[in-house]
Amino acid sequence: MLKLKLAVIPDELLVVRFPTLQSYAKHAAGMLENCSNQSFYSVTVTPTETSVVLPASYTNTIDINDTDVKVEDGWCTIRVEGPLDFSLIGILSKLAATLAAVGVSIFVVSTFDTDYILVKSKNLDTAKSALSEAGHDVFDAPFNPPFTATTTTAAAITASTSTTTTTTSTTNDVAGFAPFALERYFAKHEFSAPFLLCCSDVQPLLQKELLAMADEECTHLWDNLSLGYTESQGLPLLRAEIAKHHPGTTPDQIMIVAPEEGIYLSCRAILRKGDTIVVPFPCYQSLSEIARAVGCHILKWYPVENQDGSQSFQVSDVLAMIQEHQPRLVMLNFPHNPTGLSINAEDMSKIVMACKQIEKCWLFGDEMYRGLEHDATQRLPSIVDVDSDFDRTIGLAGMSKLYGLPGLRIGWVICKNVTMMQRISTLRDYTTICSSAPSEILSLIGLRNHQKLTDRSIAIINVGLDAVCKFMREYEDVFVWVPPTAGSISFPKLRNNVNATMFCDEIVRRVGVMLLPSSVYGGSVDNRVRLGFGRTNVPEGLDVLRKEIRSVVEWCRANGNESEK
Repeated sequence: MLKLKLAVIPDELLVVRFPTLQSYAKHAAGMLENCSNQSFYSVTVTPTETSVVLPASYTNTIDINDTDVKVEDGWCTIRVEGPLDFSLIGILSKLAATLAAVGVSIFVVSTFDTDYILVKSKNLDTAKSALSEAGHDVFDAPFNPPFTATTTTAAAITASTSTTTTTTSTTNDVAGFAPFALERYFAKHEFSAPFLLCCSDVQPLLQKELLAMADEECTHLWDNLSLGYTESQGLPLLRAEIAKHHPGTTPDQIMIVAPEEGIYLSCRAILRKGDTIVVPFPCYQSLSEIARAVGCHILKWYPVENQDGSQSFQVSDVLAMIQEHQPRLVMLNFPHNPTGLSINAEDMSKIVMACKQIEKCWLFGDEMYRGLEHDATQRLPSIVDVDSDFDRTIGLAGMSKLYGLPGLRIGWVICKNVTMMQRISTLRDYTTICSSAPSEILSLIGLRNHQKLTDRSIAIINVGLDAVCKFMREYEDVFVWVPPTAGSISFPKLRNNVNATMFCDEIVRRVGVMLLPSSVYGGSVDNRVRLGFGRTNVPEGLDVLRKEIRSVVEWCRANGNESEK
C-alpha cells in the first residue's frame, strides 16, 4: 500500500446541498464574506445540484427556512498531503477500504492538487487509529494551505515512509534541518527486525572481548577510572595513539568527538550562507544537509554508471567542478557510503592539489571506512597526510567501522590549522563539551590492538562478501550487481525499475530482513538498496531473504510501485 502523510484538520464542517447553482448564489454572499484561507471551503457544481462544504461556524449564513436546502453537520477533514501527481493510482480506494473495515463512512472532495476525506467527528479517533495502523503518517494540523513543494510522485510518497516514525510532527524540518531519512528508517526497524542486512559497521565486539586485549596500562586505567568529566579535547593518551597513525601530526591537532558531531562542527566552523560545497552523491545525509541548512549551494558529484552495471567516481568530474565553481568546501567520503566505491591515491592527490590552489577552499575527508579496502595495496592515505604543506584539510575517523566498536560513539577530527581547530573547539562547547570517560579508555585499548581488530574486520567482511556474491549469482534476474572494492556495504540496483522503498518495506514486513532503500539518500530515482555484509549472520539473513525475494518483486510490480526513470 502507498504510505501517505495525512493531516487531520479537527475543525467541524457542514456539508450542504443546494438544488441549483442559483439557489446557492442566494446564500453565497454571506458565506464568502466570512470565508478565509484559514478554513476549508469547497463548492462542487453539477447539473442536478450544488454541494458545498464549509465551516460549521458559517451556519448562520444559511437560510434554514429554505426547504430545498439540506444540511449534514458533524464532519471534519483528513487531508492527503501533496501535491499528488495525476498518475498515482488507488489512493482513495485504499484509504476508503481501510476506513470501511472499521465502519467509518466518508465524504470525499478531490481537488487538482490532492484529496480531502471527510469523516464524522464522532468517528475521527477510530479513523486515525485505523489509518495509522495501516502504516500512514497521521498528524494533527491547521488548515493552512500546505503546498509549497513540487508535485508528489509515487516514488516520493513511498519514500516518505523512511522519514517518519511518529505521528506528532507537523513540520518538514526542525530548526532548518530536514529529517535524517536514513536514521528515521533505522529507527523504525533496527531493533525489531531479526536480520539487519543493511548495516554499515562490522560485527561489534563484546566488551569482555575488548577488555581481554588490554595491556597493563589500560587495565590500570580501566580499573581505576573516575566517572567524572574528561578533557575537552580528549584523553591525551588516546590522541597520542591516534597521532601514531599520521606522520607529522601531533596530539594537539586532534580532537575526540562523536563521529556525527565531527561533521557538524567542521561544517559549521567553515561554512557561511551563500558558500558552495561539492559532495559525492549519494551521501550520508549530514555531509550535505548541514550545508543546505546553512544556506549553501550544493554541487553533487555523481558516479558514472558503466555498461557492465558498475559505477565509478571520475576524478575529472570533480576537478572540473572545483575549477569552475571555486567552492568553499569539498567533501570526500572514500571508501564511499553507500556504494562501497573508492578512488586511488593518485586521484586523491589531484583533488588535494586542486583545492590547495583555490584560496579559502577547505577539504573534508569522511574516512570512517578507511582501512577496509578489500585489496590492502589500494588502501588510501588520510586526507591530512597527502600534502604536509596544505593545512586546509580536516580528516574524520573513528572506532565504528574499522574497529567494530560503534557503541563507543568515539571518533576524532584531525586539523593542522590552528585557527580552525580553535573554531571547532569553541563550537564543541555547545555540543557534547567532552567525551565519555569509559569510551575513551575502551577506544585506547582498541587502537593499541589496531592490527588485530583490522584483521578481524577484514576476515568478517570476506565471509559476508563471499555469501553476497553467491546470492547475487542466484538472483541475477532481480539485481544488477558488481562487487564493491572497499568497505562493508554495497548498493545493488533492482532490475525492471522496481521501487526500492516498496521492496524494502515489504521484505522487512514479510520475513524480518531489513534492507535500506535508496530513497533515504535523496535523489529522483529509488531503485537501489544498501546491502551490508559486515555482520556474522549475513549468510543466515540471506537464506531468509531467499524465501520471499522473487515473490516480493512480483508483488511490487503488480502494485504499480515502479521507480521513476
